[in-house]
Amino acid sequence: QANREAPYYTRWEASIQHDFAGGFVTSFTYVGSVGTKLPVARTVNGIPTQYLSTSQSRDTVNEAFLSQNVPNPFAGLLPGSTINGANVARSQLLRPYPHFGGTFAVEEYTGSDSYQAGTVQVQKRFTKGNSFTTQYTYSRTRDKLNFLNPADGVLEDRISPNDRPHRFSIGGVLAVPYGKGQTWGNDANGFTDALLGGWQLSTTYQYQSGAPLGVPIAAAFVVYNLLVALFGAG
Repeated sequence: QANREAPYYTRWEASIQHDFAGGFVTSFTYVGSVGTKLPVARTVNGIPTQYLSTSQSRDTVNEAFLSQNVPNPFAGLLPGSTINGANVARSQLLRPYPHFGGTFAVEEYTGSDSYQAGTVQVQKRFTKGNSFTTQYTYSRTRDKLNFLNPADGVLEDRISPNDRPHRFSIGGVLAVPYGKGQTWGNDANGFTDALLGGWQLSTTYQYQSGAPLGVPIAAAFVVYNLLVALFGAG
């Protein structure tokens, strides 16, 4: 594509740390990122928004209006296409380019996304290289990369599919007490000390939130209507 633009990201980070008595070290880190000029696929030839229903439940009247067959002004003019017959759905004639049988997409560079995260870390340092660390991160990732309806002029601001708001980890490092200056093997020769000394054992446990739940529009309508039936529209 000749007019392709280069997306770019702006990132920043700030951190503070405090060393408490007894080997405790606490830090807080804030990280932010904003992406600009990200590619967006705009669907062309969608039904204009003024013909779409704004009802919060299924609008069968509007569906019937759009799907009703009406006389086709392109009858016989588009051989080999699906809109060459005597009648055609009204929705087809309401499109910006009704003589095209379906929708098609063009790539634009108007998208953006943002990431913000705060991390708290607490570390306990012991003698002889041993340590224990726990860390919690809360983050939020949002994007503007999709149109709710093809004919919309504004991108939808939504939680990104990559959003993982909670992340917790805990881990420790334990030095194997063998070798020069250690509990065992202090008198080991140079070869043995080089072979068996200086080893460490480490372990880590991590927990992270899963991906946001994507609910198809049809399923969302079913759930909404069920909730209205159970608890009322209020």
